[in-house]
Amino acid sequence: MPEARCDIVILGGGVCGLWTLHTLLHAGYDAWLLERSALGDGQTIASQGILHAGAKYRLPGNAVDASRTVAQSQSIWNQALAGGGQAVPDLSGVRVIDRRTLLWTTASIGSRIAARGAAGILRTGVRKLDPRDQPAVFRDAPPGVE
Repeated sequence: MPEARCDIVILGGGVCGLWTLHTLLHAGYDAWLLERSALGDGQTIASQGILHAGAKYRLPGNAVDASRTVAQSQSIWNQALAGGGQAVPDLSGVRVIDRRTLLWTTASIGSRIAARGAAGILRTGVRKLDPRDQPAVFRDAPPGVE
């Protein structure tokens, strides 16, 4: 049986695996990516395209550092969406549906505290939407779309 060799094997063809593959190939490594189903399947598709950098999982570490990292990563995503660059993939063919993230809170105090906490970590300006600005799917929902 022939022997196959490479420098690095990446397991998982989600956004992180694909981005890592691009970075390693650009750096001159012989890298392979193995995916059990379809590229972009799993957590990548389940995130609905939201760049949250792990904040929703309350990963250990300093919230300020996490916030700083998210702020820096947004400029890299913008560069990729604009056509890429050195070691940044060209994602200019991606259709961006909306640059906003809407949080739907319930009337509970816990829901509102969680929304404020997420906004603080992600460095986003949270404001209550005017009913005219709410997506149609939320128009008949209970109050609390922010």
